Amino acid sequence: MMRHRLFNSLPSRIQAHISSIFPPFVSKFSVSLPNGKEIIFSDIEKSQIFKSLYWRGIQGYEKNTVKLFYVLSETSDCIFDIGAYFGLFSLIAEKANPDAKVIAFEPVPESFALLSKLISVNGASIKTENVALSNETGVTKFYMPDRSHSKIPNIGSLKNRFVPGEVFSDRGCFEIDVTCCTLDDFCNQRKISGIDLIKIDVEGLEAEIIQNGMEIIGKSKPDFVGEVSEYDGTDWCEALINIGYRLFDISDNGLHVISDIHQMENIDRTKSRGAFGEAFCSCKSDEEIEKINRYFSSL
Repeated sequence: MMRHRLFNSLPSRIQAHISSIFPPFVSKFSVSLPNGKEIIFSDIEKSQIFKSLYWRGIQGYEKNTVKLFYVLSETSDCIFDIGAYFGLFSLIAEKANPDAKVIAFEPVPESFALLSKLISVNGASIKTENVALSNETGVTKFYMPDRSHSKIPNIGSLKNRFVPGEVFSDRGCFEIDVTCCTLDDFCNQRKISGIDLIKIDVEGLEAEIIQNGMEIIGKSKPDFVGEVSEYDGTDWCEALINIGYRLFDISDNGLHVISDIHQMENIDRTKSRGAFGEAFCSCKSDEEIEKINRYFSSL
């Protein structure tokens, strides 16, 4: 789009200023995917992330993970978006592969409402679940910050990280009750026999979800994309490595195998926001990874 080309031609300091605001009278906008399809965003005052997407396009948020997720979605039949927030990854998957079964999990009521709205606006056939995948099945407490950089506090967690001594201790919190389910219980209840691709971002409970989903994970060996950070550690990657997965860093130049998980801590490009890197865990062969890398680089 012309908007994105003009923005990218500006000096970085001007980009930083402009990307923090919306132009007046904009109520919705769209961004294009590599296949020419567009994702429409409305209710754009409800998340700061929309500002970056407006100015920078589809790669305005976690650009390398987004690009890899698009590539993987094209050949995936069943895709889980765990911690969907407003559904960016779910919408990418549906637009990349309309024949795929896409399931978006989001327990926060305000986020779930926005997710449902954007699915409707885009005429997408994504299945939504107002459920927190967890290490147990039932009803449990979910901790929400009472102050956040986002108008919808999307850093809520099943772990209470808003107590003295924790990373987010500068924020107070309140509790809500949410329905939760283990990954294995969900798949057994819904008779889901295989998953091809999982995006996971649940603010600290990733490893527990994986550990309580070993039946379906062991059977179908889905690819995983997510973030490795100083806040939430590398536990979810280690849980997968222990059952035969390989870990890859997702960089501007594609996928790079990480032989020692602590290497992720030496990746400096995103440390300013506490993240070590964008991670991909897979059981794919070297030949398959090379094919993905060639496609990734062509986009």
